[in-house]
Amino acid sequence: MFEPWLPIKLIAIAYVTLIHVVIALFVSRLIDKIIPDIEIDKTTNTEPPVRCVGLIILNLIMITICAYFIRNTVEKIPFPLDGVHTFEYGRLKERNNIIISSFLLMFYQTKLRQRFDLLLLNKLP
Repeated sequence: MFEPWLPIKLIAIAYVTLIHVVIALFVSRLIDKIIPDIEIDKTTNTEPPVRCVGLIILNLIMITICAYFIRNTVEKIPFPLDGVHTFEYGRLKERNNIIISSFLLMFYQTKLRQRFDLLLLNKLP
């Protein structure tokens, strides 16, 4: 049988996903601007491994902290159709979905990907 709240739930899932995507893209660009650029050593023609690993760890820590704050922020954003046809926005499990934010935060980190390439493949950007 068709539940009257089902279309509202689907709209709520799309709403939460859109909020995650917008905030994660904005924060990802912000993190990418904060992390310093790759500095190539003239003698070895690569970035020092200790600096490279340290900045990768710093970048991953920043991503983790930002994903936590994004999740907490999205939980507090109200849904305009809460209570319509007995739909309870507070019970929506997708509000806590940190996977979307984490994936986008990791995917759009250009300096992080360049450092992984440099460290693992010895490939300069």
